[in-house]
Amino acid sequence: MSRPSDAAVLARIAAAVAAAVCGFLIPPAHWPAHGVLICLLLAAFAWFDISWRYVAQRVAILLPFWLLLALGVDWRSEAGRVWIATLALRGGIAFLAGLWLVRSTAFPDLLAVLARGGVPPLLLAILGAMQRNVDVLSDELRRMERARRARTFGAVSWVSGWSAAGRRLGLLVIRALNRAERIHGAMCARGWTGAARRIDFPPQTS
Repeated sequence: MSRPSDAAVLARIAAAVAAAVCGFLIPPAHWPAHGVLICLLLAAFAWFDISWRYVAQRVAILLPFWLLLALGVDWRSEAGRVWIATLALRGGIAFLAGLWLVRSTAFPDLLAVLARGGVPPLLLAILGAMQRNVDVLSDELRRMERARRARTFGAVSWVSGWSAAGRRLGLLVIRALNRAERIHGAMCARGWTGAARRIDFPPQTS
């Protein structure tokens, strides 16, 4: 697959930002316009051959947070219903737009275009480090989950499950901070100056 040009990457960034801004500016009462915008985003996913299962899995991650926020809203009042509808519509559209952007364009290409657009190098370095360490933290979380299952016998109540999940999350944060300190020390020892560098290798010819 050929690498997209800078103009194509900029067009995708502009399209994602425009979708998020339009979703924010459209009032919740105009829900058909939100529906049209969501349909356009879903069509963009299909155009780039992005799996619907992938999209559904990512959207499912947000559902518990939306439900927790909804529990704190007074559904008997119109203001509460409008607030939760606004959160669902605007947040969902912004999430889908960002998900489409990062899935349709390689992350190094996004960082390269943002760097040429004048984004601070430190911010780009942080984004690049986050992207590279997502898989590492995911593996760490899976190992912690396997260790918990190996030490747990019988059924676990939902209260104990939530308590164990909170402890795992706190332990993951501590391990992530320790790993970040080790990585920063290793990068400084290798002469890191705060600017992310990218090497473009020429295409191989057969």
